[in-house]
Amino acid sequence: ARLDGLAARRAEIAAARAVDPKRHRAALVGDLDWIVMRAIDKDVTRRYGSVEALAADIRRHRAHQPVSAAAPSVWYQTRKFVRRHRVGVTASVVVLLALTAGLVATLVSLARTREAESVSRSAREETAAINAFLIDDLFGAASPERDGVKVTVVDALSNAVANVDTRFKDQPVLAAKVRMVVARLYCGLGLFAEARQAIDPCPSIFGEALGPADVATLEAQNILAEALSFLGDLAGAEKILRSAFAAASASTADIGTHIGTWPHTIEASLGEVLQKLGRHAEAQQHLRHAIEALDRTYPVGNVLTL
Repeated sequence: ARLDGLAARRAEIAAARAVDPKRHRAALVGDLDWIVMRAIDKDVTRRYGSVEALAADIRRHRAHQPVSAAAPSVWYQTRKFVRRHRVGVTASVVVLLALTAGLVATLVSLARTREAESVSRSAREETAAINAFLIDDLFGAASPERDGVKVTVVDALSNAVANVDTRFKDQPVLAAKVRMVVARLYCGLGLFAEARQAIDPCPSIFGEALGPADVATLEAQNILAEALSFLGDLAGAEKILRSAFAAASASTADIGTHIGTWPHTIEASLGEVLQKLGRHAEAQQHLRHAIEALDRTYPVGNVLTL
């Protein structure tokens, strides 16, 4: 009987040989089991034809070669090959793993490069579109000789706001970026009601498309808060700035260095609004913290720390 049929005596046999039963079984099952079963097969025609044939199978077993008594499966042949050439196979596997790791790293790097190129190309296309709009619709409209009608810069800005959503109807983020440029110009001219109207939809557009801590979202909120502050809606400005400050502060560890100072810029704006509200102690705390942080980032005399 095969070794599996001697379950009741396996422990006894292993003890007699002073070996662990599991190791004893592992040493005997497989080739030796096949060899013994073939040697004592009830069908004489399936037994070894000679003592030499039996000895040859034993020699093959000791050399980790496939024995003739075993079932000729692909897995069995492969296992024997690996056992005979363990060092070579191990080295081949190591080389294969190294090549695979190198290939994966190359593919990841290539994907990142393509992604960066795509982002860069998209940014260039956006910039070109915004520049074309400003040149054609804004500055072109402000030409004093256009259609024989005197057009002021304020008129041109108003026309730009009126046309931007139509011009970029399928590109809301691009339209919002144009609105933000126009709102900055309005603020520079002291036209805060117009600035508010231009910038009002931008924070929600940027927030939904780019995220609450994206530089565009934070800048749009800062411009809107500035307009509201000058229009006297200090409570509205404070609410917007506190929301922006929380989003920027929470994401500081994850955002790029190009917007790493936005938490401090927003905090400085919040401090100014609190100062107007008469909450001087709280305002001083925020302003001092923001200025100290900006001082660590920018050289002495930078416009942001003056």
